[in-house]
Amino acid sequence: MPSRGAAIVLPNIIEWALERAEVSNGEPAKAAGTSEAVVSAWLAGEKQPSFRQSKLIASRTRVPFGFLFLQQPPPESLPIPDFRTRNGDIVGTISVDLRDVILSTLRKQTWLSEYLQAIGADPVEFVGSVTASTAPQLVARSISDALELPEPNDRPRNVETFLRFLVRRSESAGINVLRSGIVGTNTRRVPDVDEFRGFSLSDQFALFVFINGTDVKVAQIFTLIHELGHIWLGESGISDILSSGEVFGGTSHESICNRIAAEVLVPSRDFLESWDADEELAETIKSAARQFHEKRGRYPPWMWRCRERDATRCDPIRMRCWLNQIAAYSMGSELRVRHRQVRLTNQTSKHEKRSWG
Repeated sequence: MPSRGAAIVLPNIIEWALERAEVSNGEPAKAAGTSEAVVSAWLAGEKQPSFRQSKLIASRTRVPFGFLFLQQPPPESLPIPDFRTRNGDIVGTISVDLRDVILSTLRKQTWLSEYLQAIGADPVEFVGSVTASTAPQLVARSISDALELPEPNDRPRNVETFLRFLVRRSESAGINVLRSGIVGTNTRRVPDVDEFRGFSLSDQFALFVFINGTDVKVAQIFTLIHELGHIWLGESGISDILSSGEVFGGTSHESICNRIAAEVLVPSRDFLESWDADEELAETIKSAARQFHEKRGRYPPWMWRCRERDATRCDPIRMRCWLNQIAAYSMGSELRVRHRQVRLTNQTSKHEKRSWG
C-alpha cells in the first residue's frame, strides 16, 4: 500500500518517461533528491515517489505532470514526416529535444501562416512546383533564380559569409531560416547533429527551414540547400543527408534533395567547362574544389589514390559525380560514404571499393 503523501505512479509510466527522455536512473534520482536504489524500487513497483518527487521527475524527463498518472503511456505521433532511414527503414522516433524544437517552430509557422492569410498575402508560387521526377538541374535552376544566386565564381568565398549570404537570399524569397545550437533558450539542451541536421516546414504562405546550429558551417550550407529542395517538392520533414543508403544515387527524396543541393553548389555546366583533362588528376580536382567553394584540405582519401598518369584522361561526367560527393563530404564534414567501384579511361584501370574515413 502506498505510504502517506505518495503519488500513485505506475512503474511502466516511470520507465516510459525515462526511456522517452533517454536518461538513466541516476539523473531522476539526483533531481528527486534520492538514490538510484530508490528509483529502481519505483521501477519494480516496490515503492512510490512522493508528489514532490513526481513533479521533479516530470520536470527532469520533460513529461507533462499529469501524464505520470496514466495507466498506459500516451501515443505520440511524429509532428512532421521523417525522411531519415537506418538500414533501409524509417527511423520514426525522435528525442525530446528534437520534438520540442519542431513543435516550437510549428507554432511560429501556424501563427505566421494565419497572419499572412488574414492580411491577404499571396501564396508562395514555388512551393510544390516540382516533383520527384523533375530533373535536378531544373530544380536547381529554379532555386537559384528564386534566390537570385550569382554564378559560382561570383559567390562569396568565405564559408561563414557564403552561409549568411544564402540565408539572406532565402529569407528575401520568403523562406524563414532558423539556426540554433540550443533547444529554446536552455543552453544546457543541445540538439544532436547525429540525430538530425535540419528540417523543413512547407506551407503555401509560411515556409520555415531549421538548421542544426551545432553542425559545422560548411555542413549548414549543404543542409540549407537540401531543405530548399524539400520546400520545392512541397513537403515537410526531418532530414539527414547521410541517412539514405545511396547518398546521391538512390530514389528516396533525401537522395533527390542531395542531388538538387549538389547541382546548386556545383552546377554541371560550369563543372564541365572547368574540367581540364590534360592536367594532373589530383590537381584538377583540387582546382575544381576550390572553384566550387569546397573547404581546402577536406578531400576523401580515395581521390589521392589515382596515381596513374592515365587517370588524367578520365571521364569528366563521372568525375563530376565524384565532385558532388566531395561537395557533400566537405559540406557535411563527417560524411561517410562507400564509394562504388569505378573505371577510369578505356575501362582498364579499376579501383576497389573503399570507405571514406
